[in-house]
Amino acid sequence: MLETLAIAYIAASVLASIVVLRSPHFDRVQRLFQAALVWLLPIVGAIVFLVFHSIVYRNMRTRLQPDRPNHNKDELMVDPTSFD
Repeated sequence: MLETLAIAYIAASVLASIVVLRSPHFDRVQRLFQAALVWLLPIVGAIVFLVFHSIVYRNMRTRLQPDRPNHNKDELMVDPTSFD
């Protein structure tokens, strides 16, 4: 049982680290800090950052869809008010 939990934790942390480090939405320092937090905050860190990055990714995909009004292909920044 303990081995299964350890493997799940390591797998989730590795996945979260890959997602965080490959994210184009943040600069290098932010990505490194977030990846460090994934490993320093066991289990919760990995889950929090996977959820956070999925929200950011989903928001960017929605904002860049051509059928959306006020579409702007050059828009790369995430609007902080879009999370309200």
